[in-house]
This record gives sequence, C-alpha cells and structure tokens, in this order.
Amino acid sequence: MFILCYEYLFVNIIEKGRSMPPRTEKLSDNLLSNLLAVKKQLKLSIRRIAETTNKASAIVGCYFNGAKNPPNDWVETFCRVYCVDKTWLIEGVGEPNFIGKQEAAVIHKTAGTGLRIRQLRKYFDLTQGEFGERIGISQHAVFDLEKDNTKLTPFSAGRIEEQFNIGKDWLMFGDEGKKNYPLSEKLTDWLWKNENIRKELWERMERDNKNEEKNVET
Repeated sequence: MFILCYEYLFVNIIEKGRSMPPRTEKLSDNLLSNLLAVKKQLKLSIRRIAETTNKASAIVGCYFNGAKNPPNDWVETFCRVYCVDKTWLIEGVGEPNFIGKQEAAVIHKTAGTGLRIRQLRKYFDLTQGEFGERIGISQHAVFDLEKDNTKLTPFSAGRIEEQFNIGKDWLMFGDEGKKNYPLSEKLTDWLWKNENIRKELWERMERDNKNEEKNVET
C-alpha cells in the first residue's frame, strides 16, 4: 500500500512539472534580431562573444536564443567591443549599426593591453615571475601578454582585478573610468552583507537618475 501511494505521488509530481511552463525572461524582438545580425555579419561564435564580453558561453547562448534578457552592462560591453550603436541595437533606430570600423570589431587582441599589464606590474615593482605567481600563470605567459603575443582572457583579467584591485575593463579595453575601485566580486559580496549601505547607494542612484532626467527635459 505504501509503495503504491509513493508511486502515485511521484507520478503526480512529475506530471505537474511537465505541465508548468518554463520560466524565461523573453528578449525583445529588436534586440534579439539585431544581436543575431551582428553575430552573422561579423561571423562570430557564441564562445568568441562570451570570451570578449566576460560571460559564460551558456549564459551568452541564452541571450542569443531569446531565453534570457542580457543586463545593461553586458549590452554596453558588447557595443563597445564590436563597435555597435547601442540605440540601434536595442531599438532598431538609427543608421548605421556600426559606429566604428568593422575591422576593429574583429581584432582578436586589444591594442594596449600588454602595455597596461606591464605598467601595472612595474607599479607594484614585481618581476614577470612574481606577477605570474600572483595570478596563477607562468613567467613566460606574462611575457607573451606584455608583448601582445597572446590575448588576455576574462579569467586572467579577473584574477588581476582580484589581486591588484584594478578593473577588468581598463585592463582589457583601456576604459579609464573603470580602472580604480572595480565592481569586483569582493565588493559585491561585501555589499550583500551590508544592507544599509546598499540602501544608501541605491537611493543616491535613484536621485541622480531623476536629476539627469530633469536636466534632459529642460
């Protein structure tokens, strides 16, 4: 009797699970079609896009199959890396879709990355071997990075950010505004533990956004 009841409950749970629609955050038609258009025009793979935008391939795949809406910071990174106009990408408004040279969008190495790594290493007075030990790579790998013989991966950029408190976007793209005080996992973990500070920052952000909207209206 007990076995029959257990089987009934198990089957019932399975059937309910099958009848429930999958919870997905649908992508807007414009954004999805334009993302696919850029991907096709530049002959990009999901893996390549994931590497250059510092996201897991599985997550980026969800963006491109319409299952999940990408966050704004990822969209901004995508536009910067592939020289795409953000307004066009999201709303389909404005031409041309590419605001920079298309050749620049498919370069596999970001010019200046090696120099920035070398400057950072020199600032902390480290040898290539010592710098490599801090981020978990060999001295030869550091040499190749500084000479721009190899591309800085998002993982290594994350390790440098973690060890030296320098933003990944500055390392990889030269974005000076994101060099210091990076929004690293260390900072976000700390913010999750301090709700009062999160609340204060959130309220300040809301005030600033409202002020910007008023300035635009006037």
